[in-house]
Amino acid sequence: MVFAIPRSGKTYVGTTDTFYQDDTAHPQMCENDRNYLIEAINYMFPEVNITHNDVESSWAGVRPLIYEEGKDPSEISRKDEIWTSSTGLITIAGGKLTGYRRMAETVVDLLSEGLSQELNRSFNECRTKIMPISGGDVGGTKHFASYIKSRIIDGQQSGLSEKEAKELAYRYGSNVPVVYEMIKNGSKEAEKYNLPITLFAKLVYGMEHEMIATPVDFFFRRTGDLLFNIDVVKRYKNQVIQLMAERFAWCEKQILNYQQETEQAIIDAIIPADAPDRQNHIKKLSL
Repeated sequence: MVFAIPRSGKTYVGTTDTFYQDDTAHPQMCENDRNYLIEAINYMFPEVNITHNDVESSWAGVRPLIYEEGKDPSEISRKDEIWTSSTGLITIAGGKLTGYRRMAETVVDLLSEGLSQELNRSFNECRTKIMPISGGDVGGTKHFASYIKSRIIDGQQSGLSEKEAKELAYRYGSNVPVVYEMIKNGSKEAEKYNLPITLFAKLVYGMEHEMIATPVDFFFRRTGDLLFNIDVVKRYKNQVIQLMAERFAWCEKQILNYQQETEQAIIDAIIPADAPDRQNHIKKLSL
């Protein structure tokens, strides 16, 4: 099964079912997997005529399925399983990313029950289902649309376009007033680093509220620009590194390391790890 999911004017497509034998800590896109997905797109939507030149970016991850001897990857169950060892260690494996909160809830409840019996005292079951995540204090799903609408108006009053305010409101939810405040007060500093005011605000917010420590943290794990707006990364990576370097007091060696790490992340997102002409492609990239 292949999914095609729209996001921010783009579409990301996946996944594949292949055993991965290389470094599981740093999986990378392989040429065969990319070609498989392109062929799947063209089979279902022949009129789009996708080629590898249409692929803006990519990422790879290893799905931790429970191995079943003699079965192909697509035949292995996606169901999660839990084991408790004789020492009390609880292990959970398998499952899907979309079910990670339910899996966590199951383990917490199991742990609560076990501790209650062992210590003869009461422990609460998992309660995070009713707790909003950071930025989620928007009055529940019934009031989400009206909340976003009001925050868009606030953003426009801060000097943003409707499109800019809408993007920030959807991204940060009830935390967006903090971002708007950074926009109001940060124009001079943004100009100093030659950064668009919205990108500047996202970066400062990331450093002060989201614990980002590296440029890749910001471009990949927080904004997703490395995947869905890679031209922004190419254009502003040096300015972002400069601002972070001054805020975090990086030495020249650290700056060089983060520059290389960011450039490597761009390469890995664009060029398959096993491409026979990978080095030639790398030389052509204007990093």
